[in-house]
Amino acid sequence: MADYRGGYNHPDRSKQPQNDKHLMPKAKRRRVLAMETEDFEPRQQKNKPRDLGLLGVTELKDYILELKEEITRVESEIARKEAHLSGAEALFRK
Repeated sequence: MADYRGGYNHPDRSKQPQNDKHLMPKAKRRRVLAMETEDFEPRQQKNKPRDLGLLGVTELKDYILELKEEITRVESEIARKEAHLSGAEALFRK
């Protein structure tokens, strides 16, 4: 007995060439195409720089403090990951 759900095994479709395009529903084809284009985009978009001309002197100093805090946070994360990596390397060298 033929299965006619979704029309993929319909007798009229047997005359068409059998390739991946005909076996995959349209919605899924669109998702696959979307995933392929995402591969070419960078994983993280870079933040646009702030327009510093609109900020006053105190706001610029506050912005510098924010950036320094962020640099400190990133450096501590790098140190943590390097320590973790060196621990893993030492474990697998044995």
